[in-house]
Amino acid sequence: MNKLTFFLLTILIGSSLHAQAPTMKALVPTEWELMNELTEAETKKFMENHKEIFDYCEKISFSHLEGRHFPEQNVCLEETKVFKEAVNGDTFYWVLVPGNRMNDTKEMMEGVSWVPEKHYFLGLVRVEDGRDRLLFLHPTLNIDTDGRSFYYAVRTYQIIKGKDRNKGIIYYENRFRFDTKEVPGTKFNDVRKVKGQPVGFITAAHYYLFEEEPAETEYSEYLPGFALKNWDFINIYASDFLWDLNDPLKYGLQNAFDGNPATSYVENTEDDLFEIKIYDAKYHPLFAIINGYAQNEKLYMDNNRVKLFNYNYNLSDGTLNYQFIKGQGDTKLVVKDFYKGLKYSDTCIAELNMKAVKDFYAELKPEESDWLFGDIDD
Repeated sequence: MNKLTFFLLTILIGSSLHAQAPTMKALVPTEWELMNELTEAETKKFMENHKEIFDYCEKISFSHLEGRHFPEQNVCLEETKVFKEAVNGDTFYWVLVPGNRMNDTKEMMEGVSWVPEKHYFLGLVRVEDGRDRLLFLHPTLNIDTDGRSFYYAVRTYQIIKGKDRNKGIIYYENRFRFDTKEVPGTKFNDVRKVKGQPVGFITAAHYYLFEEEPAETEYSEYLPGFALKNWDFINIYASDFLWDLNDPLKYGLQNAFDGNPATSYVENTEDDLFEIKIYDAKYHPLFAIINGYAQNEKLYMDNNRVKLFNYNYNLSDGTLNYQFIKGQGDTKLVVKDFYKGLKYSDTCIAELNMKAVKDFYAELKPEESDWLFGDIDD
């Protein structure tokens, strides 16, 4: 899909659905404009037909979220919202269920306006062969702790879309650490910063391909939440990113794989360098990259752009189009140098895609492999 086609499609979608699901903008930034919220009657019917989802929410609330083991910490079923997304012949349902926080947690969050009053559960259902299958259900926008520091966790999903078929789902877990002191009465205002800016880090990014065959849904302490077991996934790693307190995913990793040059992954590291590794080294990879913050020329020039990757490959500056790099048996991109921005010191990348090249020295034959993150014109 070329840039012009993409932007025209974005305009058409935005004009027709922009107001349909604003509640979901911060939770699933790559999908919210493609959703329509179900009516009250449709939502009630959905809830009646999927009681297991809300039983799962109760279990997660009881066993995992802050204030654990307190029965009075209930989910708010009456505030549940359900959204429908139809794309490439697939139908998905997004389920958003809020839950009450405990009073002690509310007191600790006093004066922190950017933390929601409620925690949320986000579920994703896919219609397969006429039946609904729950793919994932996890708490999102919640406070967590490892016993030493507190973390603000934001979990999200992203549907990877090709020209005529959906390829899979990426599950992301993003976290933001509070550098709190272990003293009574600690508040959530002490936030970790790099270069004077809040910094987020990615603890998990798993890419589940639809061509795989998962089994039934089960509870996972690791994630934590509910997901289909025996579903192979591709791990993705990336350096720390710029965290917007009011819109945590604004500069997150999902922007690099959304097919939209107007959004960017923005690092937040001490040296303005970053790396992205995709653990799927089947063959020598071909990378496709749109450099910088490519929403417009001003943002592009104001921010840092990648100059040199680990393959000793220089990216041209001043272009908002795809550039192609052949890897050398590795699926890791490491930034070695950058073009300095006129206003900001953050280094950005708008789009990243990858396909397998069976022979590094042979001429690329596009029909022999497939782009991993959506489809683009070679």
